[in-house]
Amino acid sequence: MSIEPPLWLCIHETGHAVAHFVINEHLAEFETIVTSVHVCEKEGVVEVKTRKNASPLNCAVRCLAGYVAEMRCRKGEDWLESEKDNIVRDMAAGEYDRLTDIEMARDYLARAGLNTEDDLRRAWLETVSVVASHWESVVGAARVLQQRTSISGEEFEQVWRDCRMSHSSAKVAA
Repeated sequence: MSIEPPLWLCIHETGHAVAHFVINEHLAEFETIVTSVHVCEKEGVVEVKTRKNASPLNCAVRCLAGYVAEMRCRKGEDWLESEKDNIVRDMAAGEYDRLTDIEMARDYLARAGLNTEDDLRRAWLETVSVVASHWESVVGAARVLQQRTSISGEEFEQVWRDCRMSHSSAKVAA
């Protein structure tokens, strides 16, 4: 019998995947394609195909979205705001508690010469905005991922869109 992955882990991976879909909605040509999302008891992964001309800021947002979603789940929305300056300062100094996601985001920005605290703050604020704007959909899709543990990119996109529609309908009814 397999052990169900923790919801926070599913929210982390869903945060990454949703950021891919949200960013692509605003582009003339997709920068990335999510091919699958997987979680197990202790780790997860979002598999993607990335085009060479992807925007460094968009890449950084996609990397940070998992961390932001997880921290919102674990510590709350207020924590993201209250710790913003500390997190950006730590990112700029190269001190992180979630090395891979934050380091990758910082590297995407640095390779494009966007390595000031202002650049990192812009990426952080954009990521917090994306996650906040789609929070109910992130949580809804994460619950499905928690049950299924592995979803193709097309299936995940449909789950996410269904969660979005469900949330939009609930808002209209209220």
